[in-house]
Amino acid sequence: MTDDIDSTISEIEQNALDRKRRLMGLREATKKQKEESGEASITETETPVLFRSYAPTEKEKFIAKVKEGRDNIAFQAIEGAVSEYIDESRSLTVNKQLEAADIINSKKVDWDLKRRLQPKLDKLNMRTEKAIATLIRQRLGSGNIDLTAAVNTGAAASYGNDE
Repeated sequence: MTDDIDSTISEIEQNALDRKRRLMGLREATKKQKEESGEASITETETPVLFRSYAPTEKEKFIAKVKEGRDNIAFQAIEGAVSEYIDESRSLTVNKQLEAADIINSKKVDWDLKRRLQPKLDKLNMRTEKAIATLIRQRLGSGNIDLTAAVNTGAAASYGNDE
């Protein structure tokens, strides 16, 4: 059923295109015949635009006034929009410059580097503390060192990391 519909649509479209081509060909042929024989009317060759509501002398003045009015209105609108845009852009650039100066002056040069490395440093500090704790446990377990010396060693190591 759908194949029949598709075939009829394509046949209809094909017929329409053929008809359109034939009409274009006939139009071109009749136009050439009239041009060759000199029978072409004024409307077929060239038709001037006629303004029937006013005289041609007034037409030029009227068109000049309309164009001048359009130009003035457009110029005023554009000038107003541009002046507003310039005023806004001046205030924005001053604000952006102040904000940029505050950001640059308030932070140290390497603040972004420290920010990126801080999580890695935190992990290393945790591992170091765990390693020190396991070393202390091993020494205590072997019995070679007394408890106070091990605690003092751990405190000294953590004190050295704080600086």
